Amino acid sequence: MGRGGGAGSGKSGRGGRGFSSHRSSGPSSGRKPLLSGGRSGSFPSHRKSSPPPRSPRRSSWGSPPPGRSPWGSPSPGRSPWGSPSPGRSSWGSPPPGGYRRQRTGGGCCGNFSTFVFLLFMIFLVAIVSLRSGKVQNFVRNLKQTIVSNDYNGANSDGKVEVSNPREKLAAEKCLRTELVLQDELHWISDLDTVKQAMETFYEKTGVQPYLYICDNIMRKGEEITDEQAESYLRDLYNSMYEDEGHMIFVFLEYAASEYITYLYAGTAASTVIDESAREIFLTNADLYYTDSSLSDEEYFAKVFEESAKEIMK
Repeated sequence: MGRGGGAGSGKSGRGGRGFSSHRSSGPSSGRKPLLSGGRSGSFPSHRKSSPPPRSPRRSSWGSPPPGRSPWGSPSPGRSPWGSPSPGRSSWGSPPPGGYRRQRTGGGCCGNFSTFVFLLFMIFLVAIVSLRSGKVQNFVRNLKQTIVSNDYNGANSDGKVEVSNPREKLAAEKCLRTELVLQDELHWISDLDTVKQAMETFYEKTGVQPYLYICDNIMRKGEEITDEQAESYLRDLYNSMYEDEGHMIFVFLEYAASEYITYLYAGTAASTVIDESAREIFLTNADLYYTDSSLSDEEYFAKVFEESAKEIMK
């Protein structure tokens, strides 16, 4: 699947809440249709067919056609590299008397250049040896400067921490509820697998997610705009929660292998599920959609679990 080509994303946030969306680029890009027992029939997988066999291609290093040089036909009586001096071979036939190797770098000029180069290298090695202490100090200070700018320091186990890691949302900012999933298309049969993954997401981020699977919003599928979807999710959030510590993930498949994903996070949740985190989550939803080895439950579970790891890394 993936968003390659025609896929797009939308990002916005009103009143401190976060909203992002991804759109698929159509069934022709090789997506895996979600497998489900609730939908009639099954969708064929869109795999790239093998390209037709290419016609044999003549190598430029092979035998040229009779009477023609592989580099083009030179003028009669003239070498393709220019006319050689009398009695001397170019790259063609050797002169009478056998093959003669052309010397390179010989003579007094070549020996003098080699001598000057050796002198320069000896001089350079001597300077570096004398100043090796200063060079080492300079390199050490440079490394320390780079590390201090990028990191806070190292843990006791030697691992380096990033200067601005995301922090788990405080428990009092997310009042947990029993509302975790709404499946209007009846894709999910193993609820425990998905719920366990959503629980893992909450434990790592402190944000309780809600999964909404549907084929339309406000009776609109592909034609729905991000503004309309954001307005709908705002009203849905307000009707479900009394705090700002939750997030809603919508998977809207309006046609076979064609879908839109939305992520809407409360104000407090957006301190963890920020714009970058939302992009990680929706990109994973695109990425794992192509894995035909995953069932519907495994697909959604992997999106939640892997996203939690990456967001809180």
